[in-house]
Amino acid sequence: MRRRHARTGTEAVPSKSGLLTTLGWKLGDQKAVYCLEGSIAITGRLVQWLRDNLGFIKDSKEVEELAKKVEDNGGVYFVPAFAGLFAPYWDGTARGTIVGLTEYVTKNHIARASLEATAWQTREVLDAMEKDSGVKLKELKVDGGMVYNDTLMQFQADVLGVPVVRPKVAETTSLGAAYAAGLAVGYWKSLDDLRQNWGKDKDWSPKMDKGKVESALSFMEEVTTAATNAVNESGAESNRLRRSMDALPLGLVLCDEAGDVLFRNDQAETLMASRYGDAIAAQARAAGVTVDTAAAK
Repeated sequence: MRRRHARTGTEAVPSKSGLLTTLGWKLGDQKAVYCLEGSIAITGRLVQWLRDNLGFIKDSKEVEELAKKVEDNGGVYFVPAFAGLFAPYWDGTARGTIVGLTEYVTKNHIARASLEATAWQTREVLDAMEKDSGVKLKELKVDGGMVYNDTLMQFQADVLGVPVVRPKVAETTSLGAAYAAGLAVGYWKSLDDLRQNWGKDKDWSPKMDKGKVESALSFMEEVTTAATNAVNESGAESNRLRRSMDALPLGLVLCDEAGDVLFRNDQAETLMASRYGDAIAAQARAAGVTVDTAAAK
């Protein structure tokens, strides 16, 4: 999972656009600094999926080699909602969706679409941050393992319409923890000392036509909608089960002939089962109901 943050200062600002309000850091006696956070469930793991599940590559670094063999994605778009969609949708029922497959498409196109999926998800989160803050993004500083994929970084700059900058030290999370420890013991005196340590490794400027970007973004939004709606259609039975459970009176307990609890409708919506726990639990999970098979004795 990857996270994008926008600092809001010493005030915790609630999001109206599907982001999370989170604590950024607190140094000594200074006031805590808060952020708006956009969490994305699947980014680098998508490349691992191409490697481990599909066998397209043997090493994660090879995905860029495949992507560079084609000029574009060949009309293929990928929503990697393997674990649902996080910010800004927060839809746990969504599932991975690939559209645009034809006989023309090769694994190279799918590899490229997989990289582009990360960039599109980042665009959605940053658009949400812009709506909440009213501040226009001028530059994106990136970190993490995927920033060494130059093809992805160029596409990221294209879809955002702003420069993308990779620092010399790309593992910013670890670096931040080290900086906090250094400040605590007095190795560095202030944040100004830390700023002097930052250095640029490489940057990318937008090259793609803006009209083409917006057209692709519009289509990507339609694909994302399809990823959620398709699952809702296929999960109609689960939805009906949930509605049936919700309609039962609070406090109602259903038991089998042996007296084992099959279902108890309480305020926590906890499904409790013993003798038939596995079968009932499977239906409950499909319906999104919390399962607790151990509490049914």
